[in-house]
Amino acid sequence: MEQNKLINRTIQNDLLTIIEYTPTRHTTTLRSVFISMIDWGKIHRKKIIEDW
Repeated sequence: MEQNKLINRTIQNDLLTIIEYTPTRHTTTLRSVFISMIDWGKIHRKKIIEDW
């Protein structure tokens, strides 16, 4: 994901090595995709519960 410009990786070398991942600004372009996936998941969950 780092190569695809979706996350930034920061390495802190103290007593312990800490690696932190944060989303890039470009990640915000996926907002509509995530919202669509959430909406689909809610509908799908209702369908599964109904059929059970």
